[in-house]
Amino acid sequence: RLKLPLPVEPLLASQRLRGVCIVSTGEADWPAAQAAAAHPATATARTPERVSLALGVHPWWLHEQLPGWQRRLGDALEKWPAALVGECGLDRARRGLAPLDVQLAALRDQLQLAAEYGRPAVVHCVRAHGHLLALLTELAPLPPALILHAYGGSPETAAALLQLGDTVGGTRVYFGVSPMAACLKRAASTIGSIPADRLLIESDAYTAGETLESAAGACQAVAAVRGWTPERAARITAQNAMVALQVEVGPGGSREARALGSSSSS
Repeated sequence: RLKLPLPVEPLLASQRLRGVCIVSTGEADWPAAQAAAAHPATATARTPERVSLALGVHPWWLHEQLPGWQRRLGDALEKWPAALVGECGLDRARRGLAPLDVQLAALRDQLQLAAEYGRPAVVHCVRAHGHLLALLTELAPLPPALILHAYGGSPETAAALLQLGDTVGGTRVYFGVSPMAACLKRAASTIGSIPADRLLIESDAYTAGETLESAAGACQAVAAVRGWTPERAARITAQNAMVALQVEVGPGGSREARALGSSSSS
C-alpha cells in the first residue's frame, strides 16, 4: 500500500528513471496518488508526464472498500483524465480475501470503467489466469491496454492473452517484470517468449531507494534473459512504458529513453 509521504522529489531528480507510475491499491490510496501526480516537482521535470498514476482497487483490499467505490472511482477518472485504472485483479493464493466471485465482479467493474474512459488497466493476477482469460473473453469492449503487473504466468498464458488482445478490440497487452517475478521458476522462458515491444520493468517498491534498486534489478534480469545489454533493455522497456501508459510525446517528437524505464510503486 502507498506510504506517505511519497518519494516524488528524489525519484524525479534521478537520472536513472525515465518516469514513475504510482499505482494505488484502494480508495484510501487515491488521495496520496493524486497528490503525488499533482506535485509541483512534476511541472519542472525534464519531460512532461514524468509521474503517472493509477486509481483502482486491489483484490487484497477489496474487503475494506466502502459501498459505492465504483461510482467514486468513475468520478476520480473524470477528474484525472490521464489516470490509469488499477491495480485491480484476481488472487487465489492469498488467504482471507474476498471470494473469487466477488473479486471477479470488482475486476469486471474496473475493466468496464477503463474501457468506458479509454484508460489502460493495471492487472494483478495470481493463480487465476484461466478466470482472467474467461472474463476478458466475455467483455466488450476491452480497455486500450492491459498491463499484467509482475507477471508470473506461463508462456502459453502470455500467448493466449496476446492473441485475445489482438482479436478483441485490438487491446495491447503488456507484461511487467519485477525483481520477484524474475526469480520465479519459469520466468526465463516466459520473459524470453514475450514480444520485445510488450515487455515492461517495474519496481513494485515504496521508497525512492527501493524503487531505483528494484527497477535496476528487473532491468538486469530482462537483459540477461533476452541477451541484451542493460542499456538496450532500459531503452526498449522505457519506450514500451510510454506507449502503455499513454504518455504524451513532447513537441520535439519522439523522446529518447535514457534511463531504467518506468517503475511502479504499488
